Amino acid sequence: MFSPDGKTIAFAGQLTDRWNEDTHVFVVPADGSAGPELVAPDLDRPTVLFPNLPAPVCWTADRELLMLVNDRGSVTLHRARLGDRRSREVVGGDLIIDGVAARPGRRAVAFTATWPDRPSEVLVTTTAGAEPIPLTSACTGDWGGGDCDDILACCDDLIERGVVDGGRMFVSGGSYGGFMTSWLVGRTDRFRAAAAVAAVVDQTSMALTTEISEFSVFNVGGTPWTTPDEYERRSPLSYLPAVRTPVLVIHWRETSGCRSARGRSSTPACACSANGPSSCAIQGASTSSALRPRRSTSRGGFSPGTSNMTLAGKSGRATDTALRLGP
Repeated sequence: MFSPDGKTIAFAGQLTDRWNEDTHVFVVPADGSAGPELVAPDLDRPTVLFPNLPAPVCWTADRELLMLVNDRGSVTLHRARLGDRRSREVVGGDLIIDGVAARPGRRAVAFTATWPDRPSEVLVTTTAGAEPIPLTSACTGDWGGGDCDDILACCDDLIERGVVDGGRMFVSGGSYGGFMTSWLVGRTDRFRAAAAVAAVVDQTSMALTTEISEFSVFNVGGTPWTTPDEYERRSPLSYLPAVRTPVLVIHWRETSGCRSARGRSSTPACACSANGPSSCAIQGASTSSALRPRRSTSRGGFSPGTSNMTLAGKSGRATDTALRLGP
């Protein structure tokens, strides 16, 4: 992984080829003028290499990086400066951190972690080691709240940095991403087009027709008859009169978890609008298979993924990340 100035490469490796050799983080000049150098050589803990997961190292400045450190059964996050003998723990405790991301020159650090007694979580801290703030669990009971604000804030940042053209953005997503797509177009008209795939547009319908009704009860905070106002408030269907964005609705008849009736329910409602959606249904597909079609099933070539959002910018291309953004 190249440093921000392109002069140094960081990588994980071993000092010898012995089968039980610990893995450590090294740096080497990109021009090959010197050999590899061990980062924080006095640190008596190894780093980790998780199969099929991102590298255990992330640059925060030209001569500073974050790295994952294996410590007595836990995987913690350390900050190291090139030339220093030891690194400093940023996030520790009884947890396993399996991914980290930071933007050089910024203090914010995002990471994913798991614990023995609770689900995985996405958190944000700082390079100084501030108390981590959970993001995933923050959505529980607040669908369309902070998550919507975060997505729109990302859009504003991308526009400000010139990564995308604010007048040529589209949004697409499947499952929860379909919910968020439907929710966003009822809240803003900044997107030129949208494609909602296997979307939850009516929370009451979701709770009463899905095989995972406890999921709705947990996320909305009650049943449709104990908290009917909350079900209505968290349903994109409630805000359809405000939709001005052309929407393509895609739903499969056999979609698991998100029944096709919920996708169809948005079609007659939107038909009252000049920008009503087109709708299609495919027989015999599940959520997981339908959201990864062998060929594009939507007009604009969208390829939504389960619980993912897609935003496209100047060229309309999307990259394959959880929040996919096209340059």
